[in-house]
This record gives sequence, structure tokens and C-alpha cells, in this order.
Amino acid sequence: MSLKIITGTETSRFLKLQHLGSFSLINLCTCFAMGIGLFSSGCKKENQNTESPAPAAAAQKSAPVPIPESKPENMVKKKEKLIRPTIAPEDLDDLYDVSTAANYTLMNSQEQKQWEQKHSVIAVAPTPNKGSTQFIASQQPNRSGPVPQVIVELPPNFSVIPEAGYNRGGYPNKILCEIDQSVMVLVSEGVFIQGKNDATENVAPEHSMFLDSYYIDEHEVTVAAFNTYREYELKLEKRAPQRLSNEQADPQMPALGMAWRDAVGFAKYAGKELPTEAEWEKAARGTNGFDHPWGFGRPAWSRLRKLNQITPVKSYPTDKSPFGVYDTAGNAMEWCADLYRKDAYQKLMKNSNEVPRNWKGPRTAASGSQHVIKGSTSDWFVWHRDGRSLSDRDPRVGFRCVLRLDDSEDEPAKPSP
Repeated sequence: MSLKIITGTETSRFLKLQHLGSFSLINLCTCFAMGIGLFSSGCKKENQNTESPAPAAAAQKSAPVPIPESKPENMVKKKEKLIRPTIAPEDLDDLYDVSTAANYTLMNSQEQKQWEQKHSVIAVAPTPNKGSTQFIASQQPNRSGPVPQVIVELPPNFSVIPEAGYNRGGYPNKILCEIDQSVMVLVSEGVFIQGKNDATENVAPEHSMFLDSYYIDEHEVTVAAFNTYREYELKLEKRAPQRLSNEQADPQMPALGMAWRDAVGFAKYAGKELPTEAEWEKAARGTNGFDHPWGFGRPAWSRLRKLNQITPVKSYPTDKSPFGVYDTAGNAMEWCADLYRKDAYQKLMKNSNEVPRNWKGPRTAASGSQHVIKGSTSDWFVWHRDGRSLSDRDPRVGFRCVLRLDDSEDEPAKPSP
């Protein structure tokens, strides 16, 4: 069933017509008769003499208007009940399609509130007359009862952030890396869509990919965190990483201009690793193959944002994926662990008869030792991929890290006591 979004003007006209439709033919006739009586009464008063009026007689109660017998042909058709969208639980964190948005925008404020409470989401309706056909619904904490917690064997220097809650499987939604003080968000195991058909050759073919659960940095590694790491290496009199290209920038800016091996060095120092391009892309796109962290369509920036513009991390709240990962559409391009080949996806799918699992990229690079970089490209597409030599120190490239879980959610969850 196709649904049409009704604009504000059309909605007003629609409500007015519905309001007029609630009058029956008998009510209209009654009003017409009363109007004629009032008009006749006014004419008589004008023809009377100007003598002192006689005392007014006591007012008599008018006879009640007879209520017509209810008959099917006299009944006014009721407004059809709005169709409530049926949302699968696993889709609650994602953008909703045009039909759902149409239903949501037709609800009054009380109905919207009840819908949000029922589905445990916070919805942001599309802006009228701006061409937007989608809205964002973010997951609310489940307050209906305690969520089972799973004992996760976190490495040393990592701790659970309990106030962030737990996912449906009982795993903590966020953890803290105590070494670099970074917040990491959970990307639950499962299949997602990687690549893009009808785009550039190096991102085709579009295919399904299965990944085990992992945690990824909520935002890119900052200048402050990387400089702390460099000072640590210098104190140990080890081979310290080279200075960042933006070493003197705002401490909350993404660290830029490091070689790939220095990004790997930071990850090891923090007890983490660089993400594979599959892990990076799933964290950015969600499970529905979105072109952008917010879904499909044009970006919705809170203020002007230009391509290749670098800002402090988390400056644009709408550059946030369904998993809660920031700055994958904009800000820095980012190093990944994989070697880069232009035909990597084509070779992968040619040699695979089933959904690949935990793919770590091709075994060899197309030329030299190029590694994949992701993010921050034209039109904010997060499926874009490119390559850089591991010795390059591109001032537009930064990185973030992941922590992989040893225990898969395929295994039955062990509740905490």
C-alpha cells in the first residue's frame, strides 16, 4: 500500500474537510431554519412603534429539537484510522522509509509520543517542504526491566561503561580504553552490505559480509591522544613516531599525517588494532547498506560543512552511524589494516560460494604495499575506498582503532550473577 506524505498546508485543508464532514444534513437544515427565524424577528422589531414597551413576558423554554433516529444512511463516515507502522526490532536503530515517515507525520503530538514509547525510540521528523522523505529514530534505553548482562572478557586497561546500557544480547554498548581514554562502541555480529553496484569499479560488486562482534572507537584518534603516545615512546627511548602534520592543532582535532606503521604502533600501544575495511564500513553504514551514516539522500548538517573540512571530533551530530560511530562521512580519511587492490571485491566474490566471514582483505597489494583508506570523499559516501602507500604521510589521513571480541555471540550468552 503506497502512502503519500501530506504537507502542512494539505494537512490543514484535510482536517478542515474532515471537520465539515461531521455535520449531518439535518443539522445543516436546523441551522438554516433558525437563521430564518432570527431574520424575521429582526424585521418585526424595526416596524414596531417607538412607544414604551410593555413588560416582557416570562421567557418560555423552547421545545427540544427532536433527535433523528440513527440510520445507516444518516451516519457520517468516520475518518479512517491511521495505519501504524510495523517495525522489526532489529530495524529500530535505522532510518525509516518514506511510508513510515508519512504515517508518523500524520500523527498528532500525543499519538507520536505514544508511538515512540511503544517502540522505545526517539523520532526526528523530516523538515517540511525540504524534500526530505526520511526521519531518524534512535534507540532509547529499555526501562521495562533489567537487561541481562554478559560477562565479557575484556583485556587489561578496558572497562565497561554501564550507564551506556547493554544490547539485546546482553553485551555492553560502550567500553572505555583507559590508556588513550577513548570511548568504544559495540558493533554486533551479523551480516551487512559491503560495496556498491553502479558506482566506481573498485567498490563493485555489492555483496554480503559476516563479521563477528567488535568494538570500534567512537571517533578518530585525536591530536592529544597521539601526542601522548609519541611522548611515551620518546621516554622509553624507542623509535618514536614522526610528528603529526597538525601537531599544534586543537587537541580534539583528529590526528593527521602519520604513516601507516605509526597508526599501527599507536593501536598496539593502546591494546587495539586497526580496523579492516569491512569492519570500518559496517560501523559506518549499519546493516542496511546505507550510502551515508544517516541513510540515503543529502546530508543534514546543523551548519555549513565542506568536503575535506577538518573539525574537532564529533562536531557534526548527524555524521553518526546507526551504531553510534561519528565522523565517517566527513573529517579525515582513515587508515585500515587491509592491503589495497582495485579488484579486491571482484576476486573475493569470484572465489567465494557463500557469504564471506571476517574478511581481512587481499593477500597482496596491486602495487608496492598500498593499504586501504576509507571515508571523507565526494558526496559523503562511506562505501568509497582508495589506497595509499604505507610510507605516505597524507595530511588528510587519520585513523581509529578496534578491539575484537574473542567470544562470538553465536555462543549462548553467560549471564552475570
